[in-house]
Amino acid sequence: MPTDQRSSVVTWLALAALVAAALGLRLRGLDFGLPHVTYRDGMVLYTQVKEMRTGDVSLRDAEFWGYYPQVTARVATLFPDDSFEPQTRALDLEATLARQSRSWIVARRASVLLSLLAVLGSYWVARCFMGTRPALFAAALTATSLLHVSFSQQEKPHGPVSGTVALAVAAALLLRRRPSAWTWAVATLAAALAACTLQSGAFALGSAGVVVVALLVGRGRSTEGRRADRRLVAFGVVATLVVLAAAVRFFYPFHFIERHVEVDHGPDKSLDLAGHPVFLSGFDFTGGATVLSTLWHYDPTLLLLMSVGLGMVVFDRFRKSVASPPERRLDLLVVLGFVAPYLLVLCAYNAKVVFERFTMPLLPFYAVFAAWAGARLVARVPSRTARVGLACAALAFPAAAAWKLTAVRAAPDASSQVAHWIRDNVQPGERIHAFPYVDLPLFYDDEAMRVSGGGADNLYWRTLQKQIPDALKLGPRFFLVQPGTQRETRAEYGDDVYGRLVELGVRYVVITGATEKMGSEIWQRLERDLEHNAECVFRAVPVGDGSAGRGQVNIRYSQRFDAVPLFVHIFSAHCMGNTLEVYRLPTG
Repeated sequence: MPTDQRSSVVTWLALAALVAAALGLRLRGLDFGLPHVTYRDGMVLYTQVKEMRTGDVSLRDAEFWGYYPQVTARVATLFPDDSFEPQTRALDLEATLARQSRSWIVARRASVLLSLLAVLGSYWVARCFMGTRPALFAAALTATSLLHVSFSQQEKPHGPVSGTVALAVAAALLLRRRPSAWTWAVATLAAALAACTLQSGAFALGSAGVVVVALLVGRGRSTEGRRADRRLVAFGVVATLVVLAAAVRFFYPFHFIERHVEVDHGPDKSLDLAGHPVFLSGFDFTGGATVLSTLWHYDPTLLLLMSVGLGMVVFDRFRKSVASPPERRLDLLVVLGFVAPYLLVLCAYNAKVVFERFTMPLLPFYAVFAAWAGARLVARVPSRTARVGLACAALAFPAAAAWKLTAVRAAPDASSQVAHWIRDNVQPGERIHAFPYVDLPLFYDDEAMRVSGGGADNLYWRTLQKQIPDALKLGPRFFLVQPGTQRETRAEYGDDVYGRLVELGVRYVVITGATEKMGSEIWQRLERDLEHNAECVFRAVPVGDGSAGRGQVNIRYSQRFDAVPLFVHIFSAHCMGNTLEVYRLPTG
């Protein structure tokens, strides 16, 4: 086998191994929190898939059905899933939990599958600017990104759009380099896919726009070449508009049917952007802080390498002696056609509503820039082995953090630990109250659900149980009452919640250790009364050794730069969830 061919085979095998490793990493702990703790915006994908599988058009009137375009939901329907079919036989708790989790796991598998395109896209984009080894390093940076692993495992389109946008930009680069009918078709389909994965994916059309301008200008091309390019643009633009219109019609169906639902986004709603509200008053140019803090808390290796790269760019500009080839500059303009406007919008919006998931489409390009900086840093290292060793060393920390995140998600969460303790230590007839907003993977007694507060109906697992006939539940059911909202708790129990619980004969109380974050003095007082008057018989502490107290540790980050970074926090975490405590009240 010739040397070049052997090198190509090795490169493709290395890329395949990276994708396989990224897939394995993202499949680990994929069922975290299910089915008792789900993301509210995850209901969008769940509702869309349910409507597709069951044909129940009434689901189109659900609030969540029309928030996101349906690419990820369509991919999810390609996986087998019978959980939406009527349940015909009785199941015990474990089998019921597995059945109710299945559709969510399928949605997360679809998210993982589409998100992996970001690893490939990082390689293909980087390959336009660098050799194969730096491009593989860029793909590895994306594969091990803590941010990317976190959101690709969630049933949201933010992970998938990082993949489809990277694919669209890579296809635009291919079109610029090899303009033809087939590369135009590839670029069109990739751009449509990105725009229909998430509303923000439409920014990928900016890269395609740069290519169209470059083809029309035709600098460096022969007269015949310019004519061919302009004919391609003339026919291609029309075809692209047709494809985009068809894609929008198919993947944004909620814009083309009458729906009997009104969603109130408040008095400040200014613009409906394909199902999402945009508040013009929110443009105060503070979002850049979130963009930077997200990098710092999730991916400090990327931030460090990108900072070095930025310094190199500034240094090169001052030297004025380093000139990149015109073809390279055109490729850079194509990439900036997406990155520049998208980053500008994020930085221009309010920091409080620019969430970390919004930066996901930028992540493959962060990785490419970081790999470019890394390649220049080690360019003077003579030994190839040493360069590979330095690359592996740079990847070691992000890989360890991503692995720890999936380990935390794979472990039984705090709610599951409490549920197991109750099953082993509490008699089904004994009265349990849970404060506030605590949903446990147990079968609940019907009477307990009846006397629970109306606000508890927002708890997903509790709501699911109401839809399962009693005859189809095998095993003990626990008298677990969830009072609901602060207002309902005060109305039902008065200011002295603990005294009222004693009067009612409550035997156990489950309380979250994050009441100080809930903003209600009534729950904080209950927590103090329990500490002084009842016995703490079990604690599920998701972080540290238990001495750190009751902080919320739901693997989230703080936008503040002076907060403990998430990449540090993750290594002291044991599982997902908040600290939960079980107190046994005295009898008699």
